[in-house]
Order: sequence, then C-alpha cells, then structure tokens
Amino acid sequence: AILLVAGWRIYNYIIIIAGALVGGTIALAAVGEAGIVIEVAAFIIGAVVGGALGYFVYYFAVFMIGAYIGIVFTTLIAQSLELLPISPILLLLVALIAGIVMLGLSFELLVVLASLLGAQLIVMSLGLTPTLVWLVLLVLLGIVIQIGLTRRSGYTVRRRPSRRMLFN
Repeated sequence: AILLVAGWRIYNYIIIIAGALVGGTIALAAVGEAGIVIEVAAFIIGAVVGGALGYFVYYFAVFMIGAYIGIVFTTLIAQSLELLPISPILLLLVALIAGIVMLGLSFELLVVLASLLGAQLIVMSLGLTPTLVWLVLLVLLGIVIQIGLTRRSGYTVRRRPSRRMLFN
C-alpha cells in the first residue's frame, strides 16, 4: 500500500538499500568462509560501498535504461518494417535521445510504476476480482494520490504552461 500512495518518497531509500545489500552480498561472497569477524566486516564495507554507488550512480542508471529502451524500440520498428541492419550512428543517436528523455521523465515514470507495482501487490494479496478492473482503478487512484502528495509537499510536478488569452 505504501508503494501505491507514496512510492516516489521511498524510492531513493530503496535504491540505497538495494545497493547496500548487493554490495554486502558481493563482498561476503568475495571473502568466502574467513571467520565471522572478517565476514561481518566485509559485509559492512561492501554494504557502504554498494549503498554509495546506488546513490551516486542512480542518474546514470536511469539514462542507461532509457538508452536501452530506445535501442530496443528502434530495432523492433526497423525489424517490423524490414529496414535491418540499422546504422550504429542512428542507434547511438536514438540511445542518446531516449536516455535524455528518460532522465527528464524519470519522476513521472516513477509515480506511474510505483502505483502499478503497489496496485498489483494489493490486487494479488487480496485476491480481488475482476483483476484488471481493480488494477486499473488502484493504479489511477495511486497516481492521483501521489501527484497530490507531491504538490502538497512542495515538490513541483511539471505542467504545461497555461495559455494566455489574447483578449482578457
């Protein structure tokens, strides 16, 4: 339920925690069975490094996800229109544009994806039927609540500028 209504607030912490867990697990696997003190120290050091990387590499990861999605969609479109092979320069340009777009829309996508994940967890855990109807309703409710909470907390959600009338 927290993801449904406030996923955007906890997402940064989730990224840091996930980075810490991955870093700690990798460090623990690297030392093997070296005694409890060394294993705990390795896990803590790995967790600190992993959490820091999760925090600082977040925007690079968002850019790379956008670039990947752009390349995949470009390849699918070219394949369906029988325009293969694709120029590497075109793929690089599409990756750059899609990465920048993803960085620009990362907050909006975060709200939508957190609402979708929260709604899915609620529908699955409560066994609500018809599933699709409940899923759509809860996603829309989550989006509305999260956007309302963001505005209330002072975070600005981009909106199109209002049109000025020529004659007032």
